[in-house]
Amino acid sequence: MNIVVLSGSPKGELSITLQYVRFLEKKYPQHNFTYHHIARDLLEIEHHPQQFDAVIDRIKAADLVIWSFPLYYLLVHAHYKRFIELIWESESTAAFAGKYALAIATSVHFYDHTALQYIRAVSEDLQMDFIDAFSADMQDLLDAEQRRRLLLFADNALKAVERKQPTFHLAQPVPAKSPAYKPGPVPVAVDSGGKKVLIVCDVEESEGNQAQMVARLQACFGGKAETVNLRELGIEISCLGCIQCGYDNCCPLEDQDDFISFYRERVMAADILIYAGDIRDRYLSARWKTFFDRTFFLGHTPSIMGKQVGIVIAGQLSCNPHLREILEAYCECMRANLVAIVSDECDDAAALDGQLDLLARSLVTLSAQDYCKPQTFLGVAGTKLLRDEIWGRLRFPFVADHRYFKVHGHYDFPHRNWRMRLRNDLMMMLVKNPRMREEVYRRRLKGEMVKAMEKVVEEA
Repeated sequence: MNIVVLSGSPKGELSITLQYVRFLEKKYPQHNFTYHHIARDLLEIEHHPQQFDAVIDRIKAADLVIWSFPLYYLLVHAHYKRFIELIWESESTAAFAGKYALAIATSVHFYDHTALQYIRAVSEDLQMDFIDAFSADMQDLLDAEQRRRLLLFADNALKAVERKQPTFHLAQPVPAKSPAYKPGPVPVAVDSGGKKVLIVCDVEESEGNQAQMVARLQACFGGKAETVNLRELGIEISCLGCIQCGYDNCCPLEDQDDFISFYRERVMAADILIYAGDIRDRYLSARWKTFFDRTFFLGHTPSIMGKQVGIVIAGQLSCNPHLREILEAYCECMRANLVAIVSDECDDAAALDGQLDLLARSLVTLSAQDYCKPQTFLGVAGTKLLRDEIWGRLRFPFVADHRYFKVHGHYDFPHRNWRMRLRNDLMMMLVKNPRMREEVYRRRLKGEMVKAMEKVVEEA
């Protein structure tokens, strides 16, 4: 069987994820594994058509394609994302149609499901037969039980290919583009009250819906919002995955392009952020992905904490629930306040005008109030996962994260609450007695749970 591995790590052969595939290659010597380092070699692949064609030719001859990638900011690496864009731009989708596909990803399980949902949807859009995904912890390969699970996953997948089994299909087809949007009369300008407003967009077509929505928002702020088009910003390369920034948040790319100075001096200095983009193959553009990847020079610290955020999307957002979840999770884990996500799916231009106008007003109002809504599961779970990882095995190499978490009280472990621990120990001892257990659980528990809050309500 010919198996083509599309590696999504910028670290090439030093990819952790790749070791899982290499392990499978050793265990299944009867199959032929061919590797392409997509993320590492993306610039060569994109700018030298013969290299891109070589990858496509291998895929045409493959029985199975393995998407092998580490997690980068709730998705795949920006270079991997760009390769996926190139498939459509070069009209090479036919090479993937009918091919079986697997995904093997490694991470600390921080939103690994959104990346896997994305890859699965892309595979199905390419008319591939997606069999399954295996999401491993970075160190699972060192554990015998996890290796057994990996081999079972591979064995079942290879048998499915050999038997030409049908596969389950989950992604819904994306309908046609939204209707062209033309903003209505200029709205009454919103007074930002001295708040600094920054609109970051990725406008390629000046007449496209994204550009028109950005223009409407500019009008809402009386033309006083700063706008930066990522296509005009000097960003030469995406994150290298080197983790040199882990010690002191200093990136080796800092002097090579404009990104870090832009992010520190304009994004982090803004009070109100509006991000605008087009949906491209189930996510935003690779340019936007590069933006998010490059912010990793600040590690896992909430670099836009307390800011008001609005997101404007051109494209069928309702067909891409994983993208909405990524954007919501990003803001919650950043401890920023996501006011709303507005898409152009509305057929009524006047209604879309109203949504954008409302977004502008709401951003200013909530910024003046310094309001940030409580985190949901997306933020609470993500924050706790990172807290535990940085406290534990990732304290090195992410020394800068550890310092930040320690200083800013992010190490809020429940076992440090001695009052709670003593109360729990006492109550667990008391309810061993049947009569006390009857008294507590049947008669008193519900009332005791609200007693302190009732006092607050009475005193309000």
